[in-house]
Amino acid sequence: MGVAAAIRNSDGAYLLHLRDDIDGICWPGHWSFLGGQLEPGETPYEAITRELHEEAGLTLPDLHPLATL
Repeated sequence: MGVAAAIRNSDGAYLLHLRDDIDGICWPGHWSFLGGQLEPGETPYEAITRELHEEAGLTLPDLHPLATL
């Protein structure tokens, strides 16, 4: 299972990142929302909190679920 964050600023622009262009990852070299895969025993909230910190140095205390599949 994976998680992603749709983060929008006050101007309505979304935060995206350019994925590494290396073999073996999903959508290499493409722009995407920040996110990733859950680690064993991790909740989706824990996973997105970790991923946001790892990928962008972000700590966002007021995250709210938008959708689950």
